[in-house]
Amino acid sequence: MLQTKQEQLEKISIPTMIVQGDRDDIKISHAEYLYKTIPQAQLCILPNTSHLVFEENAGLMCGVAVGFF
Repeated sequence: MLQTKQEQLEKISIPTMIVQGDRDDIKISHAEYLYKTIPQAQLCILPNTSHLVFEENAGLMCGVAVGFF
């Protein structure tokens, strides 16, 4: 039986962080949906960044990643 995308997301059991820039082309509401659907997920909205956060502020992203791991 095929599972819906939501059902697949609800089955994720590993630590998950949803990271998005506050100036990203992807709507923050999508990141919020992922955060609310994946059990025990964390949500991180980075300030003054777009989808190219690694180019714009690699230090910020690395700090967030180290803190998460």
